[in-house]
Amino acid sequence: MAVATINSKHSAYSNKLRWFVFSLILLSVMLSWSGIIDRYTTAYIDDALVEASSAFLIARGMNALISFLQSVTFEFSVGVGGSVGAGEVLDPLNDLVEQYSSAMKLAIGSLVIQKVLLEIVSDTFFKIMLSISALLVLVSSLLPGVFSSVYFKMLLLRCFLALLFLRFALVLVVAANGLVDNAFLYERTQQQMHILESIEGVQDQDNQLINPALTRDLTEDISTLQQQLTSNSRTVLKLQQQQQQGQQELAGLEQQLDSLLDELGVLQRLNYLKPDPRVEQLTAKIKQRREMQQRWQNEQQNLLRQQADIRNQVQLAEMALEGKTPGFFAAIANSFSSLGDGIAAVKDAVNPRLVYQLKQRLDDAVTNILNVMALFFLKTLLLPLLFLYVLKKGFTVIWQSKPAVVN
Repeated sequence: MAVATINSKHSAYSNKLRWFVFSLILLSVMLSWSGIIDRYTTAYIDDALVEASSAFLIARGMNALISFLQSVTFEFSVGVGGSVGAGEVLDPLNDLVEQYSSAMKLAIGSLVIQKVLLEIVSDTFFKIMLSISALLVLVSSLLPGVFSSVYFKMLLLRCFLALLFLRFALVLVVAANGLVDNAFLYERTQQQMHILESIEGVQDQDNQLINPALTRDLTEDISTLQQQLTSNSRTVLKLQQQQQQGQQELAGLEQQLDSLLDELGVLQRLNYLKPDPRVEQLTAKIKQRREMQQRWQNEQQNLLRQQADIRNQVQLAEMALEGKTPGFFAAIANSFSSLGDGIAAVKDAVNPRLVYQLKQRLDDAVTNILNVMALFFLKTLLLPLLFLYVLKKGFTVIWQSKPAVVN
């Protein structure tokens, strides 16, 4: 009697569990066709893409501003006189901004991949396959005569679980990531980005130069500098060829000297009062060749430095013509009334104090840059992988279990 009572209670519990599982299966199919979570996750990905793109534009603006500062040189006349580059000390910050830009590209790429995968798993094909699989599971459980094999029932259930995981895994990951982002990360990200945007000159300006004379002079200067850059490149290439040829000749002379020393006896080699004329001649040629190699190398380095300076000047002029220079610079450029000054007028009009203030603000923004990088890394890479790992662990537990629905 007691055994019968226990069996009756167990049967009632199994029936309740079975109907509960049936309800979950039907709910998952209805949720799949409703698209409620799909719309939420798609909207979140779109907003995150806009946010990441804005952060990337900030990186581009900061890079342009640093390039502008690095192209500015101020002359001074104290003692023997000299010059100082306003952006020479900005190389470490420029490297950080480049890494920040790369991080934003990675974040945008991650979001685009998530968006594409969401569109795939939200396709009608997956919805139909999930519905068919759910129907087969229900039929196999409600009509035991149709599918009598427990193994086949388990196979159908696991196929349904696999399709369910494919259909909702990424959707749930993005949804959970969106909830965490909106609750804890969004405001922090916007605050850090606003600080970076507030740096004068970071946001591109659309102001074109309204002074026709300055525009003409800048265009002519760009053309002249590009011609000079081409000429320097040819000279550098010629110097490289000369150095290669000279290195080969130097190696040949050194080999001849080694062979000659091997032929000479020990006493002749140690006779410094009256050395062999052939040794003296080869030694002089080697010394002359090495000095020539050093001169060519120094000349090449000077030309490379000139090329870097020319490129900076060309970039400065192009930024002015395109209206993508810092706002303070565009205002200065538009106020020019002189003719024929070109790039020199642009560089002379820059206020050293204002440049120094911009440099200080960029230095102070290092922490904000690191914060933005960390926040986007967290919301676009780390959190999605963490949620996916947790979901995968849960799916593994369900996959290895044997629910009562197959009995």
